[in-house]
This record gives sequence, structure tokens and C-alpha cells, in this order.
Amino acid sequence: MLTIGWSAFKLRDYDTALLTLNSLVEDYPDFYNLEEAYFVLGQCHMNLKNYDAAIEQYSSIIEKTPKADDMSAAIELTKRELALQEQTVEELKTQLLVLESDLLDAIHLKSGNGVPDYVDNERGKIRQDRETLIERIVEERRLFETVASTIDEIKRRIEKAERQKNWRSYAEYGRGRALFLKGMAGE
Repeated sequence: MLTIGWSAFKLRDYDTALLTLNSLVEDYPDFYNLEEAYFVLGQCHMNLKNYDAAIEQYSSIIEKTPKADDMSAAIELTKRELALQEQTVEELKTQLLVLESDLLDAIHLKSGNGVPDYVDNERGKIRQDRETLIERIVEERRLFETVASTIDEIKRRIEKAERQKNWRSYAEYGRGRALFLKGMAGE
């Protein structure tokens, strides 16, 4: 939809661009590049001399995008969070390996020849320990998946934060230009 909006804008078919991009903004509020859609909407309104609507679109970008100074601190914080999460993942992997090896040790105990009598007498306790280990492994895997998912989300936030820097600048310029042209038109 963004590509269609851009194409319509470049062909000066502003009505199609506005319709398509407004649809995108309404239907996909979590779209990864929503700022660009707002920017093209602002450009369309500028070319149609709808300065108030253009100002509104540019302001949407400015409100949703932190200032560049704030951005570097947010990126740094996110990178630190990511490093901590990656360290947690490594610790979980180690714990999981230990649990799995403990489970393997517990599984191979069979009654009969070669097994000491005291082990044979403790069979019920060993089965219970084995079940506990299985539960812990399942819980560790679930925790591992949660941490891995968090790491992926942090990486997406970093990527988006680094991409957003310029959209705020473009929006500030566009809004300033719209305000100037609106003043010149006497609105």
C-alpha cells in the first residue's frame, strides 16, 4: 500500500495516494514504516494546498518519533538490555544442558544385573527425580523461548529506532514549510 501511495503521489494522483495511504494508516497502525506513510500524506496535502491537513500529518510523525538526542540514549539502553538478555540465554543454555545430562543419567537405570541393590531400592525416588527434571527442562525451555523472543523484539526496536531519526527531521521541515505557506496564503 505504501508503494501504491508513493506511485500515485509521483504521478500527481493525489486523491488515490490519499485514499491508499489513509487506508494503510487506519488498517495497519503497527506498520513498521508508518512514518513514511504519514510523510507522503503530508506531501499530498501540501501539493493540494491543504496546509492544516499537512501540518497534522507531519505532527503525527513528530509525536511518534523521539528527538535525535533522546534516540541515542534509547538505543544505548536497548543495546544494554540486549546484552543482558543474551547473557541470560547463555546461562539458560548451560542450565538446560546440565538438566538434560542429569535426566539422561537417571533414565538409564534399569533393574537387574549390574545395578547395585541400594539403587534398586531407590527406584521410586529416582523416578520422581526424573519427573521433576523433565518438568524443570520444560520450564527452562519455555523461559529460553521467552528470552529469545524478547531479544528479537529488542533487535526490532533498535532497527526501527535507527531508521526513525530522519523521519522526524523531514517532518519538522515539512511542518515548518506548511506553516510558512499557510501564512503566505493568508489562512
